[in-house]
Amino acid sequence: MSKRTADANGDGPLKGGDRPEKMDVDDHPQDMGEFEDEFEDEFESEDEILEAGVDGRPDAEREAEEKDAMEVDQGTFIVGRNKLEPGQTLAPDPTTYEMLHSLSTPWPCLSFDIVKDSLGDNRKAYPATMYAVAGTQAESSRAGENQLVVMKFSGLSRMNRGDDEDSSDDDDDDDDEDADPILESKSVPLKSTTNRIRTHQIPSQDPGRPPTTLTAAMTESSDVFIHDITPHLATFDNPGTTVTAQQNKPVSTVRAHKSEGYAVDWSPTVTGKLLTGDNDGLIYLTSRTDGGGWVTDTRPFQGHTGSVEEIQWSPSEQSVFSSASSDGTIRIWDVRSKARKPAITMKVSDYDVNVMSWSRQTTHLLASGADDGTWGVWDLRQWKASADKPQPLASFQYHKEQITSIEWHPTDDSIVAVAAGDNTVTLWDLAVELDEEENSKAAGVPGDVPPQLLFVHYLKDAKEVHWHPQITGSLVATGQQAAVRFELGQAVTRKSQAKVSISRAAMFTTKTTTQVLMAVAAGLHHAAAQTPTATGTNPGPTLVDGWYWIRAVAEPNFHSYLQSQPTGLPSDAYLDEATQAGQFNVVDGQLVYNTGAGGELYLHVERPDDLTQRALGTWFAKEENDYGEFGFQGDTVIWHVDEIQRPNEAAWLVCEEQRLYVNTGAYGWETPEGCADQTIHSYGGATADV
Repeated sequence: MSKRTADANGDGPLKGGDRPEKMDVDDHPQDMGEFEDEFEDEFESEDEILEAGVDGRPDAEREAEEKDAMEVDQGTFIVGRNKLEPGQTLAPDPTTYEMLHSLSTPWPCLSFDIVKDSLGDNRKAYPATMYAVAGTQAESSRAGENQLVVMKFSGLSRMNRGDDEDSSDDDDDDDDEDADPILESKSVPLKSTTNRIRTHQIPSQDPGRPPTTLTAAMTESSDVFIHDITPHLATFDNPGTTVTAQQNKPVSTVRAHKSEGYAVDWSPTVTGKLLTGDNDGLIYLTSRTDGGGWVTDTRPFQGHTGSVEEIQWSPSEQSVFSSASSDGTIRIWDVRSKARKPAITMKVSDYDVNVMSWSRQTTHLLASGADDGTWGVWDLRQWKASADKPQPLASFQYHKEQITSIEWHPTDDSIVAVAAGDNTVTLWDLAVELDEEENSKAAGVPGDVPPQLLFVHYLKDAKEVHWHPQITGSLVATGQQAAVRFELGQAVTRKSQAKVSISRAAMFTTKTTTQVLMAVAAGLHHAAAQTPTATGTNPGPTLVDGWYWIRAVAEPNFHSYLQSQPTGLPSDAYLDEATQAGQFNVVDGQLVYNTGAGGELYLHVERPDDLTQRALGTWFAKEENDYGEFGFQGDTVIWHVDEIQRPNEAAWLVCEEQRLYVNTGAYGWETPEGCADQTIHSYGGATADV
């Protein structure tokens, strides 16, 4: 997938090439552009009265002209597919928006994020205010001019739609809807292009102080810079506040990556947890310490055979995240895994999987977009480690170029925003199903345009789109042309320059003369939120001939059984409840886990860097163990490796959350804190009884 923007003529190189030339900013401040209004004010004359037949022309001539004017092509013009004939233009329809504003930055912005504020949720009043941060992409020869741009937009007024009947539901508390938009900005110097930026807020212990707002910017240089932009935001609302040179410096820099990347995500459930992925297929976890410092685990999560394009933390499970890759897979991981291997790998496309979004409302739904223009929705409850390529709940091939951004609506589990390389940003309602009458009304619409498509917006080289989490129905998009404009469904021709646009679309009452939208009035389906659960298999509650249960026979884990969690899937090894017990045997030095229809897994042991390490982690994986050998000594399970001289090869440890470890020390001597000494034994009873 091409991440970088090209110039207006399409001949600008992408990764690693020259950047678009800098725009002319002589007429406005160097660090930020100005708002641009697409539509001039309109005034009606109260004195001019025109009557039919009084313009001096014969009625027949005037009627012929009117007839010609009415001969309009009634076909559907599909933005991003159909091409204009010479002399034709697409005229924007301001009635399709409730709010539309546009601004430009000194350099194109590949990525941006919206900053949550303290102004309240579900806001609908005008004029609106919002905050955002973006990272620039300067041309290579001027990389030192890159920056993070922290922005405040205020005075964002509603579109003036005259006496439009849709305005009858205007909020009574709207104040000064025709206010001029105001942009304030602060810049943070950077030496490299920002590929992806994401924000994170740490709540303040003092109710009177704002939260700490952090940004993580993954750059072309491969470094990830973490900045505290709290003081920059404070300058907008506290006159006299200044930002020092020290406050412009990153609070931490992640240097673990050896190549650039585009995958960045902060945990929504755990403060200060950051995941970043690179073009080498490696994912690193960075955590904030109790003292306010930062530490990056040097052991990467490995498994992808291509670049990591996207990372998404689970919105409900603190230790679970997903990753999408150019190898066509999505993988589900658990950060607690010592193996740093994925628990589930699903081949979802024959092309690069570029982007992904995990639903905050219905947490077993995951949306993804690929390089062939296909995007789909997946039910994670159907994903199993042993399964073939899953079937999506919904799949759309409407876009004809790569999907560059995708995001679920923050409060509605059926609405999705999608940006694509065909110069469009689209809105979709997955709950829409046309009945026969509606199908007949849509007879003029091409058959490959799904009824779920609500809105199409023209945006040159669309790169990223985000919903505002606090302003109902608002979106922000970034692109290349006059771009970054959000006019959902109309094309505008301007000189090439980078822009960011803010709009609030009237999504369910939108209409255009070209029928691009096909907005369908439909009740939204709200499914109950559920936690994503991956489930594997076991042969059943009855022991299969030739296999054994493995359990502890001493307190505090008496009759706790060896198993994976989730059942029958690659994971850390646990000694836990009998109801999920696995069935095992030792074959050629391998401890084999029989998962029934799911095949077999193998118990692995951590290879330590320090041979004096007391506890070695264990986990189940599809590949055979390559460190040490397992065996039975009577009914006792042992593990041996030549390079470690263990006092007791039958010694094990059960530690936090019932995880199983190899004990390299003496049984019952200097037991690590939080662990219990244990031996584990085979058991041939018909059932794993307690």
